[in-house]
Amino acid sequence: MIIVFGWTWPALVAGHKTVTRRGWKPEHAAKFQSGQVIDVYDRSPRAKGEKIGEIALTEKPYLENTGSMPDSDYQQEGLEWLDRHPDLIPPGCRIDFKRWREAKEDLYVVRFALKEVYPHALQKLQDKMKRNI
Repeated sequence: MIIVFGWTWPALVAGHKTVTRRGWKPEHAAKFQSGQVIDVYDRSPRAKGEKIGEIALTEKPYLENTGSMPDSDYQQEGLEWLDRHPDLIPPGCRIDFKRWREAKEDLYVVRFALKEVYPHALQKLQDKMKRNI
């Protein structure tokens, strides 16, 4: 099992992301269980993505309407950290948390603890941050 973090991978690698929301089908969400260790990628392996570490699910993913997202998820989604590092956000990818709530979309909430970040992922983040200083 894998989860691809796409443009939010820097927040994950920096240790500032502990939740993600996914538009999964129920059958796919059912494959994920509390305590399960999941491989995490910066982008899809089909697009030459790299495995950047591992997470451990802290609870079984559950369906939640974005209108019910708690304020704390602004930070836990890594959005607060990314907003402090705007040069790490690709054009067109910034998420407005308030508008996301207003969309009232049903998504699976995946809460996790960062288990391991691979050294090459830390180096990739450091290099990216140096280029943007």
